[in-house]
Amino acid sequence: MIYDNWENLTKYTALMPDAIAAIEKFMATVSAETPSGAYPLLGDDVKASVFDSRTNPLEKGVFEIHRQYLDLQTMLIGEELNYCRLTSDGLKPTMAFDAEKDYQLFEVDLSAAAKLLLKRNCFAIYFPEEAHLTSSIVNGESQPIKKIVFKIRAQ
Repeated sequence: MIYDNWENLTKYTALMPDAIAAIEKFMATVSAETPSGAYPLLGDDVKASVFDSRTNPLEKGVFEIHRQYLDLQTMLIGEELNYCRLTSDGLKPTMAFDAEKDYQLFEVDLSAAAKLLLKRNCFAIYFPEEAHLTSSIVNGESQPIKKIVFKIRAQ
Protein backbone atom coordinates (compact mmCIF):
# COMPACT_ATOMS: atom_id res chain seq x y z
CA MET A 1 0.00 0.00 0.00
CA ILE A 2 1.07 3.53 -0.72
CA TYR A 3 -0.73 6.53 0.77
CA ASP A 4 0.42 9.97 -0.38
CA ASN A 5 -0.54 13.44 -1.64
CA TRP A 6 -1.16 14.12 -5.35
CA GLU A 7 1.77 16.54 -5.43
CA ASN A 8 4.03 13.50 -4.86
CA LEU A 9 2.57 11.24 -7.57
CA THR A 10 5.57 11.62 -9.86
CA LYS A 11 7.80 10.11 -7.17
CA TYR A 12 6.29 6.77 -8.23
CA THR A 13 7.06 7.15 -11.94
CA ALA A 14 9.91 4.62 -11.73
CA LEU A 15 7.41 1.98 -10.55
CA MET A 16 4.98 2.49 -13.44
CA PRO A 17 6.04 5.26 -15.85
CA ASP A 18 3.34 4.87 -18.51
CA ALA A 19 0.57 4.55 -15.95
CA ILE A 20 1.62 7.64 -14.00
CA ALA A 21 1.80 9.72 -17.20
CA ALA A 22 -1.69 8.56 -18.27
CA ILE A 23 -3.12 9.21 -14.79
CA GLU A 24 -1.65 12.71 -14.64
CA LYS A 25 -3.11 13.52 -18.07
CA PHE A 26 -6.54 12.20 -17.05
CA MET A 27 -6.53 14.03 -13.71
CA ALA A 28 -5.83 17.32 -15.51
CA THR A 29 -9.22 16.94 -17.23
CA VAL A 30 -11.52 15.74 -14.42
CA SER A 31 -13.61 17.68 -11.94
CA ALA A 32 -16.54 17.03 -9.63
CA GLU A 33 -18.76 17.39 -12.72
CA THR A 34 -17.05 14.59 -14.66
CA PRO A 35 -19.71 12.00 -15.54
CA SER A 36 -19.58 8.63 -13.85
CA GLY A 37 -18.32 5.86 -16.08
CA ALA A 38 -15.36 3.92 -17.40
CA TYR A 39 -12.47 5.70 -19.12
CA PRO A 40 -9.85 3.57 -20.91
CA LEU A 41 -6.48 5.32 -20.67
CA LEU A 42 -3.95 2.77 -22.00
CA GLY A 43 -6.07 -0.06 -23.38
CA ASP A 44 -6.48 -2.79 -20.78
CA ASP A 45 -3.29 -1.74 -18.98
CA VAL A 46 -4.65 1.43 -17.34
CA LYS A 47 -8.34 2.20 -16.88
CA ALA A 48 -10.20 4.79 -14.83
CA SER A 49 -13.65 4.42 -13.29
CA VAL A 50 -15.41 7.50 -11.98
CA PHE A 51 -18.41 6.85 -9.80
CA ASP A 52 -20.84 8.42 -7.35
CA SER A 53 -21.70 6.54 -4.19
CA ARG A 54 -22.20 6.94 -0.46
CA THR A 55 -20.01 5.92 2.43
CA ASN A 56 -21.21 2.87 4.36
CA PRO A 57 -20.97 1.55 7.90
CA LEU A 58 -18.27 -1.09 8.40
CA GLU A 59 -20.84 -3.87 8.78
CA LYS A 60 -21.83 -3.31 5.14
CA GLY A 61 -18.22 -3.34 3.97
CA VAL A 62 -16.12 -6.10 2.43
CA PHE A 63 -12.44 -6.60 1.91
CA GLU A 64 -11.38 -7.28 -1.66
CA ILE A 65 -8.24 -8.37 -3.44
CA HIS A 66 -7.05 -8.34 -7.03
CA ARG A 67 -4.36 -10.43 -8.68
CA GLN A 68 -3.79 -8.84 -12.09
CA TYR A 69 -4.40 -5.17 -11.32
CA LEU A 70 -3.51 -2.72 -8.63
CA ASP A 71 -5.89 0.05 -7.58
CA LEU A 72 -4.98 3.70 -7.33
CA GLN A 73 -7.91 5.43 -5.63
CA THR A 74 -8.68 9.09 -5.03
CA MET A 75 -11.64 11.29 -4.14
CA LEU A 76 -13.28 14.07 -6.14
CA ILE A 77 -16.00 14.77 -3.55
CA GLY A 78 -16.15 13.76 0.10
CA GLU A 79 -14.00 11.60 2.35
CA GLU A 80 -13.98 7.92 3.23
CA LEU A 81 -12.13 5.62 5.57
CA ASN A 82 -10.09 2.84 3.98
CA TYR A 83 -8.55 -0.22 5.61
CA CYS A 84 -5.74 -2.32 4.17
CA ARG A 85 -4.21 -5.65 5.14
CA LEU A 86 -0.99 -6.76 3.47
CA THR A 87 -2.60 -10.08 2.53
CA SER A 88 -5.95 -11.81 2.72
CA ASP A 89 -4.46 -14.46 5.03
CA GLY A 90 -6.87 -15.12 7.86
CA LEU A 91 -9.84 -13.50 6.13
CA LYS A 92 -12.97 -15.53 5.37
CA PRO A 93 -13.89 -15.43 1.66
CA THR A 94 -17.49 -14.71 0.73
CA MET A 95 -16.95 -15.87 -2.88
CA ALA A 96 -14.43 -17.70 -5.03
CA PHE A 97 -11.88 -15.61 -6.93
CA ASP A 98 -13.42 -14.25 -10.17
CA ALA A 99 -10.51 -14.37 -12.63
CA GLU A 100 -12.47 -12.62 -15.40
CA LYS A 101 -13.26 -9.60 -13.20
CA ASP A 102 -10.04 -9.95 -11.15
CA TYR A 103 -11.47 -9.82 -7.65
CA GLN A 104 -12.43 -11.77 -4.57
CA LEU A 105 -14.42 -10.56 -1.57
CA PHE A 106 -13.91 -11.34 2.12
CA GLU A 107 -15.68 -10.70 5.42
CA VAL A 108 -14.61 -7.68 7.46
CA ASP A 109 -11.83 -8.37 9.96
CA LEU A 110 -9.90 -5.27 10.96
CA SER A 111 -7.18 -7.09 12.89
CA ALA A 112 -3.82 -6.28 11.31
CA ALA A 113 -5.45 -3.62 9.11
CA ALA A 114 -4.01 -0.16 8.54
CA LYS A 115 -6.60 2.65 8.59
CA LEU A 116 -6.40 5.76 6.42
CA LEU A 117 -8.54 8.72 5.47
CA LEU A 118 -8.95 9.05 1.72
CA LYS A 119 -9.84 12.60 0.72
CA ARG A 120 -9.34 15.05 -2.10
CA ASN A 121 -5.72 15.73 -3.09
CA CYS A 122 -4.41 12.40 -1.81
CA PHE A 123 -4.38 8.86 -3.14
CA ALA A 124 -3.96 5.27 -2.03
CA ILE A 125 -2.44 2.47 -4.08
CA TYR A 126 -3.43 -1.10 -3.26
CA PHE A 127 -1.16 -3.73 -4.79
CA PRO A 128 -2.28 -7.20 -5.93
CA GLU A 129 -3.14 -9.52 -3.05
CA GLU A 130 -3.45 -6.60 -0.57
CA ALA A 131 -6.88 -6.84 0.99
CA HIS A 132 -8.56 -3.43 1.04
CA LEU A 133 -11.90 -2.16 2.29
CA THR A 134 -13.04 1.24 1.03
CA SER A 135 -16.01 3.63 1.21
CA SER A 136 -16.44 3.45 4.98
CA ILE A 137 -18.13 6.26 6.86
CA VAL A 138 -16.18 9.06 8.51
CA ASN A 139 -17.37 10.49 11.87
CA GLY A 140 -20.35 8.14 12.09
CA GLU A 141 -22.41 9.59 9.22
CA SER A 142 -22.89 8.42 5.65
CA GLN A 143 -22.03 11.03 3.06
CA PRO A 144 -22.14 11.28 -0.73
CA ILE A 145 -18.79 10.65 -2.41
CA LYS A 146 -17.41 10.80 -5.91
CA LYS A 147 -14.20 8.92 -6.51
CA ILE A 148 -11.88 7.61 -9.17
CA VAL A 149 -10.44 4.12 -9.15
CA PHE A 150 -7.57 3.58 -11.57
CA LYS A 151 -6.92 -0.06 -12.48
CA ILE A 152 -3.28 -0.58 -13.43
CA ARG A 153 -2.09 -3.93 -14.76
CA ALA A 154 0.67 -5.29 -12.51
CA GLN A 155 3.96 -5.70 -14.31
